[in-house]
Amino acid sequence: MQNKKIFVALAFALVIFSCVMTALTDEARYGHIFFHLFIIAAGILAVYLQAKNTVIALMISASAVWAIGLFGGLADVAPLMAETAVIILFAVIMGLKEAAFKSEKLKLVNVLSYKKEQLEITQKEVAAIEKENHKITEEIKKIRKNLAGI
Repeated sequence: MQNKKIFVALAFALVIFSCVMTALTDEARYGHIFFHLFIIAAGILAVYLQAKNTVIALMISASAVWAIGLFGGLADVAPLMAETAVIILFAVIMGLKEAAFKSEKLKLVNVLSYKKEQLEITQKEVAAIEKENHKITEEIKKIRKNLAGI
């Protein structure tokens, strides 16, 4: 999957870029825009790679930032709402993808068990036909012996 490698590489580059820009830019001028970009890139990467732990880590870090903001450590907590909404959206998407995967897996398990039952029924039918075939073959041999003896 060449596209997956390119996608992952671009997402990692975007994460690194947003981290560097968050550290280097003036927060008063740009606000949290690069941190938003980081969260979006990390979330997309986590959803794409099915990395549930990454989304959980993002949620824990967001709760820590909220705690800092609520205890007066941050001057402006309004941007945290958008960041938290994006993280919650990624968590919901991960949950929906996992539920879809589980339902698809359950369907496959049901199909496999049905096929296994059908195979067992067919094997029983084949065994019955082989038994009947053996009886008919034995009768033919008896008839040949009787006809040869005449």
